[in-house]
Amino acid sequence: MAINNRLNEIKERIKEQLEWIDGSDDYNFDLTNKVRTQFVPLDENDLFPSLCIASLSTGESNRIDQVTYQIPVVVEIVGYVMDDTDPLGAILKLAMDAEKAIYSDPSLDKLVWDLRVTIEIGTLREFGVLLMTLIANTDFILQ
Repeated sequence: MAINNRLNEIKERIKEQLEWIDGSDDYNFDLTNKVRTQFVPLDENDLFPSLCIASLSTGESNRIDQVTYQIPVVVEIVGYVMDDTDPLGAILKLAMDAEKAIYSDPSLDKLVWDLRVTIEIGTLREFGVLLMTLIANTDFILQ
């Protein structure tokens, strides 16, 4: 049960961080109220631009000491933009916004470490599609 609490905490922290993308400062987009915590397929999506935390999974844990386990965590974030003239340029900007938001969160560092981000982008007609994968480690302490 405690590991589920940790995973929910990670998911909520990532959602909060992505919601900081508000079009101000160096952000290209305003994602206020456009970050979801579950996957929404492109053909069912009605928010552009938007991000959704599509999945959160764990790998096999490694025991560090008597009560502490290190657990690999993988978070997949899917993003969508709609742009009739340059969907590729638009999705690149969304990817930059999301990556900046993730890496600028010092409180996420308290939940995970060894954070790595991979980004895949593509287009489909006027739509840009992003798949951002976060790979990190977290710990779980037996109580």
